[in-house]
Amino acid sequence: MQNSSNSLKGQLNSHPFNRRNLLSGCGLSLCALLTPYDAVASSMKPLSFSQLRRQSEHICCAKVMTHKSMWLELGGRKRLVTEHSLQELETFKGIKPGSANLKVFTLGGRKGNLAQKVHGAAQIIDGEEGVFFIASATAGISAIVGMAQGHFPLRKTRSLEKLVTRDHFFKASSAPFSLPFVGKNLKHLRQMF
Repeated sequence: MQNSSNSLKGQLNSHPFNRRNLLSGCGLSLCALLTPYDAVASSMKPLSFSQLRRQSEHICCAKVMTHKSMWLELGGRKRLVTEHSLQELETFKGIKPGSANLKVFTLGGRKGNLAQKVHGAAQIIDGEEGVFFIASATAGISAIVGMAQGHFPLRKTRSLEKLVTRDHFFKASSAPFSLPFVGKNLKHLRQMF
């Protein structure tokens, strides 16, 4: 009788669903649930080129000079936003600003130890050149039309030709946005205005 009891214990301990494995699995699952991670989601409606153009007060090719993040009251809530200073290189639509630098704001940023990431917001990098579709200023704050949809970084080819590309946000997502000037040079874009 003792032999069959030991045999049964041996089977239970070697079975993949024993108590030790069950507790280990529960512990690992709990750790996974409690570990912070970024949720990635965006539900923006794709904008066509004509919609981007129509909603823009100003469209230009510019170089990003600097940025600074700050807290602003938006929609009754304090939000972390980033102000980007742009040096305009060429105007496609609108009046060239009187000052040398144009300011645009994006949602999210980093201030001290705090950071806020807003999925779908344009990912603007200092020193980068790009095409910007800029909405009219509300309370002195200019924003990019359609968040990341109105930002098109320029990339140099091996022959040093500058091509219009999609915002970094779209490179990391599977968003099905396609515009007729993406992958083309600035000359092609000028002809569309």
